[in-house]
Parts: sequence; C-alpha cells; structure tokens
Amino acid sequence: MRQLLLRMARVLAPVALVAALAASAGCASINPVAKAAQQPSHGSADGTGCTPSQRRAALAEDQRVILAKLGDLVTLRNQADAKRLAKIGYAGYAHWQTSLAGIGVTVMGDLMHQTADRPGMLMYRPRPGAPNGPHDGFDFPYRLAGWGYPGPYDWHQHPTTLLPCVGRAEWFIHERGIHLYDTGGFLPTPPKEAVRGTAAGADFPKTKSPDQSHPRSWDIHVWLTGSGVPTTGIHNPGTPIPGLDLPAPSFFHPSEP
Repeated sequence: MRQLLLRMARVLAPVALVAALAASAGCASINPVAKAAQQPSHGSADGTGCTPSQRRAALAEDQRVILAKLGDLVTLRNQADAKRLAKIGYAGYAHWQTSLAGIGVTVMGDLMHQTADRPGMLMYRPRPGAPNGPHDGFDFPYRLAGWGYPGPYDWHQHPTTLLPCVGRAEWFIHERGIHLYDTGGFLPTPPKEAVRGTAAGADFPKTKSPDQSHPRSWDIHVWLTGSGVPTTGIHNPGTPIPGLDLPAPSFFHPSEP
C-alpha cells in the first residue's frame, strides 16, 4: 500500500508549480477532528454509526478546519498566491491548468498523510469566461469550491478513517486511466472484470511521457454550499463549474459487496 500511495502521489500531480509533490512514508491518517465531532451512535442507515445531526456536525468541522488552514488562499489571486499554496503542500496540478466540468482545477496535496486539515486535493473554480488550455498559463483568480480524499481502491472496503460519518454510498471510483498532456483530459482504461467496479485495477496503464497514468482509486469530493455545512458528490452543487467534460466511466459509484 505504501508504494502504491507513493506512486499515486507522484502520478496524480504531474505538474508542480514550484516544487515536486513531496510524499513520504506512511498511510492516510485518522481525521481526529471529524472523529471527535461525530460521537457515533449505533444503527445508522448508512452503516457509519452517525445520526444525521452528527454527520452534519462532522462535515461542518471538516469545512471549518480546512478553511482555517487555507485562510485567504481560498482565493488564488495571482502567481504569488499559487506559490504560497505550494509552500503548504499543494503544488501539483493533476490536469495541468485545465478546469474539469463540475470539478474545476485540481491541486494535489500529500496523499500519504491526509488529515483533517490536509485533504489530498483541492478544487478551485476558475473565473467566468477564463480560457481553458492545459498549458496556456494560469487565469486568476480561482476560488475554492471543494476538496477531496483520494486513496487506493478496494471494492470490499471503502475508506472510513478520514470521513467517519460518511457512508460507502457517497464514495466513488476514479477509474484507472491516463491523464492526457495535450488536452488536460482523461482517458479511462477500466480493468477486465465480470462486474464493473469489483476488480482492484491496481496496475498502471501503459502510456508514454508526458502523459501520466494511475490505477483505479477511491475518491470523495466535498463541496462548499455557501453555508456552514458542505455536501458530497462527484460534481459541485449549484451553478456548474465550467470546464472540460471527461468521458465515462471516469467517475462512478460501485455496487455493494
């Protein structure tokens, strides 16, 4: 698992604005803030042990600590802000400068040490009317839209440590595939399997540089809603973030074991 996380961290951050993404030994850590916020009960419908009010409290706390960590970097106004973001661990751009429809510009952090105030990636909304070329430079400003917690895929067990009040149904697969340098897009390359979503898909598809490939992974996106409680989903709520549409099945929810 350690080697898989390390390689995923390098691959999912193919472009570093200031320095290469640092990934050291270790795996995803328990989110102690969300864990403390939930105070789980028993018998919840989603299997988490959290009541609806406990779930809202845990998500609200997740949002609070992340916004506090970022401070004024919730808006990237210029290159200096992007460099400041890199200094706190968010230096890699998974699709270069391309915004993905409903997701935005994704900035990768340290996948090896995700915690309450350090999600594995941040998603920023570009300004209205901004061009969307992958290598035409940044088009400031960008405003934080959400964050995510990607990790290695296991059909039998979804991640439970980082968002303990979020059930399996809210997690989804980011398919095994290739990040395309020319467009900033993505080519899904699913593994062979009898039932979609059941194979590990842990091998890296063959590709040529400067394209980058990665295995199948779990993912969850947490989105700002304008309130104190964020929501989850593959794409952002409200006014869709403009950007490049990715082909199916780039993201999908697997069946239950």
